[in-house]
Amino acid sequence: MGFREYQVDLQYLIKRFRGMYDAQCELMQESFVRMDQLLSREVASERDLLEDDIADQRLEDWKILNQETYETEGEEFVFGSARFRRLIRRSNIVTIMSYLESSLSEITSLLLDEVNTRRVGTAPGLRLRDFGNGNVCYRCKTALTKYVGISQNQSLWDNLQDCVKLRNLIVHKGGFIAVLEKDGQTVPEQDNQRKLIKKLEPKGLSLLESGELIVEPQLYEMLLENVRDYLCDILDRASEHFTSPKAVNP
Repeated sequence: MGFREYQVDLQYLIKRFRGMYDAQCELMQESFVRMDQLLSREVASERDLLEDDIADQRLEDWKILNQETYETEGEEFVFGSARFRRLIRRSNIVTIMSYLESSLSEITSLLLDEVNTRRVGTAPGLRLRDFGNGNVCYRCKTALTKYVGISQNQSLWDNLQDCVKLRNLIVHKGGFIAVLEKDGQTVPEQDNQRKLIKKLEPKGLSLLESGELIVEPQLYEMLLENVRDYLCDILDRASEHFTSPKAVNP
């Protein structure tokens, strides 16, 4: 098969991948919005229930689900659905980052196969597993830049790495981190966590006194947009790279 046939095949796949990622990210966004709307209605229903049953012993059970409060007649209560909503919003970050890793691995493997196919008569080509263990995004970046020859959009990359760190806090710390009081404010004990939260705070991340990380919808909406832009940018760069005659035998 000649270069033109390779080029047509790859360009077709790149176009299909791009359309697929656009559609999947849009579907995820719609599902996040829908879930948040349902949970918000459930929180409102619980508030009505508590107001109707204000003398009910069940109120004592609600109180232990701390931090999400509702004031009525001088009393302060918390809600199971509100706590669940916070959990779901954090899990959206994990879902998006898992999607990024899976999709990026898919793209990288496709482009590695293309390079290996074009290197006729050379040593056996490398696979993604040959680029070490650990962070999938870093392994893919190394493979794409050092082996395939595709540069990265540094701004998009930096934004995604902040969210990789946030995902790790959510997954490995259960969404809660150790905190201390400083100048009348609740701040993380660890300096790197303090810097991360301060950086993401304008984008929709906050911290409760209990150490619970609170994710607002605008944060995972922004992250999903960055993921889509990053994946499509790599595909666009790959399309341009492999149309160059230089890419026939890299």
